[in-house]
Amino acid sequence: MRPLKLACAAALALVTVSAAALLFLLIVRGRSDENAVAALPPPALSTTGTVEAGPTVLLLRVEATARHFAAVPGAAADGYDRRVADWRQRLETAGARVRVLDESALIAALASDENARAHVVVVAPSAAALHDDTVAHIVAAVDAGAGLIATWAFGLYGAEGTWRGYAPLTTLVDAEPLGAAAAGGEAPRYIALHGQTSVTVGLPAGARLEIQPYDQPLPLVTKAAVGDFVDWAMLVRGSGEVASQQTAVARATHGRGRVVWMNFEPGAVVGGGPAANRVTRLVENALAWTGRVARGDLETWPGGARAAAAIGLDAEHEFEKGTAIAARLAASNVPFTTF
Repeated sequence: MRPLKLACAAALALVTVSAAALLFLLIVRGRSDENAVAALPPPALSTTGTVEAGPTVLLLRVEATARHFAAVPGAAADGYDRRVADWRQRLETAGARVRVLDESALIAALASDENARAHVVVVAPSAAALHDDTVAHIVAAVDAGAGLIATWAFGLYGAEGTWRGYAPLTTLVDAEPLGAAAAGGEAPRYIALHGQTSVTVGLPAGARLEIQPYDQPLPLVTKAAVGDFVDWAMLVRGSGEVASQQTAVARATHGRGRVVWMNFEPGAVVGGGPAANRVTRLVENALAWTGRVARGDLETWPGGARAAAAIGLDAEHEFEKGTAIAARLAASNVPFTTF
């Protein structure tokens, strides 16, 4: 009887040890696979290349604007043409097919084939002084499906220098003037870009650009903003009643067309580090979006991580205690999951 008990005990011990060993091997194997996955570089799908398959770009050079800037005291005689040349270089580097046109040639090109408007992007750098017909044709072309990239003082003056106002920008990007108190003061120098938009794809949320404002950015604000002027600490400029979220970059649709307005010139961006690459990507994104060329990035956190941070809140049963944290994350465009 005793040998039988010993045999049963030995068999039970063998089964227990075997099960433990099997469980250990499964855990180790699972951990190995898990570590192997975590060690892999994160998957990435990026269309950061040129937009050579994109639309034809009609780069507007306006003689009336050249005269307007030449009449400004202290302005460089070739300052406006340098801006046009800077844009041509940036566009061609991005792979675009560029045609430099004056107002008459632009109107003719836009009127020649209405079906071709959907495959055209008009770029108007600092086109401050424009004939009424030019403004009307550009707006009509965008309404019909063309793209438009405009910078700074687009259409503020007539061809003879008379004040037109913000009407063209109001029409195209729904811009509204800030109050007089908010509009005054020192010219803004820092721009904070919004994250996860079609014009800021590939750029980190809150990316900062510093500009040397050789022109005073327009005192405008729009709900179509994807970038705002901020102070050095990345906060809204001003305080109290004069605090304002002055728009630096806007993205909007008008009719069937798309518009990007930058309240500065890319050539005004200063500073080392990533600044030059960021403004290059911003220009490329603007060209791609207005020209209906898909661009995007799909990446995970480095090392296979599933999250950047975890926040623990001992709220017991009072779940509303987490509302303030959730609202802060949502306002900052930070994706989050709650349990």
